[in-house]
Amino acid sequence: MKTLTVSLLSALCLAAPAWAGQHSPADSVRHLQGVEVTARLRQEQGINPLGVPAKKLPLTISSLADSTLSLRAITQVKDALRFVPAVQMKSTYGAFREISVRGFYNTVYMVDRSS
Repeated sequence: MKTLTVSLLSALCLAAPAWAGQHSPADSVRHLQGVEVTARLRQEQGINPLGVPAKKLPLTISSLADSTLSLRAITQVKDALRFVPAVQMKSTYGAFREISVRGFYNTVYMVDRSS
């Protein structure tokens, strides 16, 4: 049974590149005479579900401008957090970092490396 499963999976993996190379008529280029684009101006949405602007919310938002990051040669999040008020970062158990925001240690630390 295991040999049959491995054989079928191998056949599927080997057949995938052949299907990827096929072109359909929908892939051809079409030339348009003219394109008209219309849009509506929408107001900036808030950061919460109610749409309240951030400056009206009872919370503090800190940000660092691109110019500040380049001026101080900041390339890592741990370096940027040194310039954010009420945020402390410390190393625990050697390789791990713990972030405290206003004394609370249940802080989520996420880095988006998609851009």
